[in-house]
Amino acid sequence: MTGFQPNAASLPEQRAKLVYGTYAELDALFVGMTVAQARMARSGAWNIPAQAKAVRGGREVEETYVIGRGDVIEFVRRQGDKG
Repeated sequence: MTGFQPNAASLPEQRAKLVYGTYAELDALFVGMTVAQARMARSGAWNIPAQAKAVRGGREVEETYVIGRGDVIEFVRRQGDKG
């Protein structure tokens, strides 16, 4: 009998993580989406403002950036911005 064989999509390195404020979600669903698509998928539930910038590894990425496996995309607002 072999040991547990996790589904590839269940492995953290096969998923991408979205973060906005206190919200965070790690899911394979985000892999292959553009930042714009991911923003749209979570903007309603998370109330992500249009002015929030998408950041990966400390650098801003464009809305057309395609999210890859293991990416962490954080939506951030500058201090003092409302929205």
